[in-house]
Amino acid sequence: MMKYLLPLLFCISLPAAAHVSLVEPSAPANSYYRMTLKIGHGCGKSPTHTVIVNLPEGIYNAKPMPKAGWELKTTVGKLAKPYDNHGKTITEEVRTITWSGGNLPNEFYDEFVISVKLGNETGLKAIPVTQLCTEGRLDWNEVAKDGEQEPKSPAPTLMITPAKADGHHHGAATPASSSSDSEQITQLLKSQWDKPDAPLAVEILEIQSDTAVAGWAQGEKGGRAFLHKHHDAWQLVACAGEQIKQVDFLQSLGVSKSQAQSLVDKMTATESKLPAQLVGQYNSFKEVVMLQNGKHQH
Repeated sequence: MMKYLLPLLFCISLPAAAHVSLVEPSAPANSYYRMTLKIGHGCGKSPTHTVIVNLPEGIYNAKPMPKAGWELKTTVGKLAKPYDNHGKTITEEVRTITWSGGNLPNEFYDEFVISVKLGNETGLKAIPVTQLCTEGRLDWNEVAKDGEQEPKSPAPTLMITPAKADGHHHGAATPASSSSDSEQITQLLKSQWDKPDAPLAVEILEIQSDTAVAGWAQGEKGGRAFLHKHHDAWQLVACAGEQIKQVDFLQSLGVSKSQAQSLVDKMTATESKLPAQLVGQYNSFKEVVMLQNGKHQH
């Protein structure tokens, strides 16, 4: 189904609010990552006094940030897969972090921060979180399977992408000279759709001259965006899923056949280096939403 819409908001159908979410929902493997968990509400109207975070395998060297008014405790556990740290085999590490004795009213939100080192494995990592309240508790520990709707109590999830050789978080097929374009595109998409309780993760799939394609993921949803550069400013032209990887569709947007084929080839090469689950999210957007009548504005 193809739709022609003016408001950019319609490109993304927002998922149900993730009541505990990560401020930055993606990070490259083998990197240090500031894990910031956002607690959005209490147990009904009851205030939260304890937050417990359970770290999965593949997330190491955890160092939580103390919070004024909260007691901080860490619990060490055995690792299923020991790892090497500068020649030393690490068999156990911090696995559970607990902030307790605080008072977070339902009317407010707060953030809980842990510095961690990500391992080699890519893909989606669920990070179970428990909230204990004056009355009741909330266990955020459920993960949706492929094709299923978001569960009632979703665990915060971190998408670990392939490590970047140059240390920059841009699409592998994007030339270094396009870094400013990458930043502009990312800022454009985030300015429209990034939400405190539903952060948007953007991956630049390909930039060629005045055309670009980016992948986006938000919660369990995702898609691809086609953009055109007009008077030195990037503009969103279309949002879709697998259609953006079709030569005929790109030609309908005003791209020449040769450039369309090049875009498809480069996108395919970039996505081959990304986690299959993330690419599946890009494919999950079933509609085609046009924002500039399907044509470049010259």
